[in-house]
Amino acid sequence: MDEENRTLLAEFARGGELIFDNAEQLYREARILRDHGAFSRALCLHQLSNEECGKLELLGGYAMTITLGDDVDLAQMAKTFRDHEAKNFANAYFSGLTDEERAARECGDWAGSSKAFKELQAELHKIFNTNKNASLYVNFEGGKFSAPKEAINAELVDEMAALNEYFLGITAPYVNLLHRVASNEFGLQDAARKFVERMKELRAQQPNDPEGALHRCLQEMIENVKARREK
Repeated sequence: MDEENRTLLAEFARGGELIFDNAEQLYREARILRDHGAFSRALCLHQLSNEECGKLELLGGYAMTITLGDDVDLAQMAKTFRDHEAKNFANAYFSGLTDEERAARECGDWAGSSKAFKELQAELHKIFNTNKNASLYVNFEGGKFSAPKEAINAELVDEMAALNEYFLGITAPYVNLLHRVASNEFGLQDAARKFVERMKELRAQQPNDPEGALHRCLQEMIENVKARREK
């Protein structure tokens, strides 16, 4: 890896810290607003915190792109970070399987599973964005106006707070991982490249069983680690 990309990875790691710290601050400030009865604005801050968590997920993907030897379009990356849909879509990866996804996978219908997941992404983005807008703006629908304080209640805020806590817990380890990748701790950069190369081989061998290919690749990694420890 050249010096330019090593510097960029280090900046990504620093950016990960800033993003997660901001997500935590937004969460804490949302709790303060909720405790003082400012439910609508509290919900807005929780959602902004969630979007920062989504940004951290996206940043991990960009870091992996560099690690694998590919270039990142930094202008496009900055644009994606400003895209609310992209961040909500990223957070959808932390959700459980829907019944539709599970049924499709059980049948080996991976295209159907992907379609169901994309539908989930769109639905989650619609819910999150609708609630955020309702928490900020006076809305006009069905011939009537409604204010944020009428649209957002304590129960909805508490549900969003729980989701916010979940996203924070899921993305917290990303910060350390970004630093470890940037510093190439334990040879992580080389390990990542080997993992992707092996996954390509296994996917070619098992085109109709991506989960089986992933399980096999992970098992091989575990066995390799055990072997090195025994030497």
